[in-house]
Amino acid sequence: MLGTVLLLLALAKPGCPGPSGAGTRRAEALKKLLEVFGMEDPPAPPAHSKQPPQYMVDLFNTVANADGVTKNPDILEGNTVRSFLDKTHSEEMRFLFVLSTVAKNEKILTAELHLFRLWPRATEGPKRQHLCQVSIYQVLERSEPDAPGGKKLLATRLVSLQGSGWEVFAITQAVRDWTDDESSNQGLLVTVQGPDGNPLDSPPLRFASGRDHHESKKPMLVLFTDDGRRGASLPMAGFPDSQPPAPVLPAEKLAGHRSTRSLDRLQPCQRHPLSVDFEEIGWS
Repeated sequence: MLGTVLLLLALAKPGCPGPSGAGTRRAEALKKLLEVFGMEDPPAPPAHSKQPPQYMVDLFNTVANADGVTKNPDILEGNTVRSFLDKTHSEEMRFLFVLSTVAKNEKILTAELHLFRLWPRATEGPKRQHLCQVSIYQVLERSEPDAPGGKKLLATRLVSLQGSGWEVFAITQAVRDWTDDESSNQGLLVTVQGPDGNPLDSPPLRFASGRDHHESKKPMLVLFTDDGRRGASLPMAGFPDSQPPAPVLPAEKLAGHRSTRSLDRLQPCQRHPLSVDFEEIGWS
């Protein structure tokens, strides 16, 4: 056995001379070594690791210090903040966010639609608009959103055409509807009109889509929720046959208590539920 291992090590040595195909033999020798010692091939590094949205990184740095300890738990509403990326990947101003990770017992506090405003298109002629009216609609009829009753207005405001950057719109009521009835989630529709509300043939204001733009500029839904566990111990659900912890005995009674115990009265080792409040230890 030792001789085999030494031979394999010699073959696996990078500087070992030999005829053509030495690289293949070295690879086979390394594979054999892993099999002999019951080891597995090391996992390949991920080709591409996703980066969190910059907004979420900035939000974390605002709430916590460099060690991840909460600086001020009252900065944010609730106890959970999530971000969702658009799932349509369409060039049209239609967006869909899947909220399957939101639990039924979570209270929806605030929901925001984040859209990245691109540089405006160059316009011909002497007239140049400086503002556009942007409206956000909750789609009620996916196939015909422009039909009567096919959509519901959530937010509208005038947006400047100067420069580029993020625009944030409140869509809390729509997300509450979606979490109450998942089938009602038909997405959002965004329209761009003139300052007076009239339609434009070629709107100068554009937002980044989830298809042709960088990950850092994709449409995003940011959700602030509260599951009611702030400042309270975690529930003991998920631990079958759980029992309350045994009472702590005074030190003077402990010796006598030990002497009266017998082996047949000892309880076998078993798991007991424990809960940790991360807010109390500064890790919320």
